[in-house]
Amino acid sequence: MVHVYNTKVRMKDGRVGELVCGNGHKTDFSAPPEFKGNAGVFTAEDALVASVNMSIMQTFLHLTEKKNIKVRAYEADANGILGHRKGNECIIRIVVHPKITVDPGTNIDTIELCLNEARKYSIIVNSIHATIVVEHKMETYKA
Repeated sequence: MVHVYNTKVRMKDGRVGELVCGNGHKTDFSAPPEFKGNAGVFTAEDALVASVNMSIMQTFLHLTEKKNIKVRAYEADANGILGHRKGNECIIRIVVHPKITVDPGTNIDTIELCLNEARKYSIIVNSIHATIVVEHKMETYKA
């Protein structure tokens, strides 16, 4: 089955644009301030790092659901590192730091396997060339 995801961008004012996603979501965007963009506005760099972060989370939750594992909480910070590859600037590395809370007695090895598989099977991760690293922290739920 083929899925197609559509977006549309249009210039609004100077270097600020509007992004409209095929699912109806809209947001303004700009270049980052370090590239003469506006502070506090969504950027393509934010979108790239966020896409990896979101995709790993969604894939992880899908895998744990298939294994009937209850995840109490999942929160992750992600950092994209700008560097050079073949003479061009690009995001060369994205590090995702998930903090996962599960019930006591949950098999941590299975959770770690699901996290590794999430990185391996993430559609977004498999679509980009940056190095993706997942450095996680596990907690057990305390009622």
